[in-house]
Amino acid sequence: MKRQLLAILITLLITTLSANDALWGKAQKIAENSWRLVPGKTTIKSGNPEGQTTPQGEDSPFGMEFTGKSSEEIAEAIKAKYPDAVITSSTHSSHSHGQTKSLDDNMKDIHEKNPDAKIDGSSVKSFSSGTAAYEIVLSHKLVNKKEIKTEVVSSNMNIPQLLDAHLNQDMTPKRDNVFLERSRRNVSVKKMNETKTINGKQCQGYDISHTPGGEKKQAVQGTMWLDIATGSPVYSEFTQVENTPPINSMVTKTYYSFDAKKNQFYVTKRETTTDVAIMSIKTQTVTTDLFEDYWEYQL
Repeated sequence: MKRQLLAILITLLITTLSANDALWGKAQKIAENSWRLVPGKTTIKSGNPEGQTTPQGEDSPFGMEFTGKSSEEIAEAIKAKYPDAVITSSTHSSHSHGQTKSLDDNMKDIHEKNPDAKIDGSSVKSFSSGTAAYEIVLSHKLVNKKEIKTEVVSSNMNIPQLLDAHLNQDMTPKRDNVFLERSRRNVSVKKMNETKTINGKQCQGYDISHTPGGEKKQAVQGTMWLDIATGSPVYSEFTQVENTPPINSMVTKTYYSFDAKKNQFYVTKRETTTDVAIMSIKTQTVTTDLFEDYWEYQL
């Protein structure tokens, strides 16, 4: 019981210190004035660091013959070399006894049957199909006074489920950012003894631990950088605390802009790097979200 009380007192002390920090207080006031903003347009770009589907792993670095080829081309190459995999170029899957297998599952099967198998010098056990690069442009408009409707402006996405996920995302603004977290137990803020220049602005750093809404699966840790002149956020970098396999790590970098006339800040760019590992297969995907044409949602 004493330990629990001590933990609560320490938490209150930390949050009190953060609340009394003048610069952080400025950021909270700006956040209160900004949280209803909704982007009118979102551009989502995804792919691996090279911009195309490529093999990646301990025995298969970038620069192999597959570099720059689409997932369809890779699937065709595998099918040509290993006919028993029966990989189709359109779905990147094979059908065996009524079951659908992914391209990565096929690679595992090939490795089990042919432990020393290589495709154009690339080790099968280290090969990963990855995800083909794509770009989606979405619009977000207000309909029926309260409902926000998302529509596709343009897309080269060929995975319907993923496109549907983007379309069905709830864009209704919420007070769930690190500045406006309702429960002090869900956020810890510590001023760093460090400043640096970011995008031409002198910034103060803060160490942050944030569990949005108390949801442990959403917990992140990282840093927030505030413009010393205005108190507005300029840049943040957060790492997901808990990851569900096969995800090994997820890091999100966010860039902000500030409208001095309206005393509002908004996100202009969010970059998420996800590392995935299935057995010895490793992939990395970078998804970049660009936001523009903001409008304010009226409650």
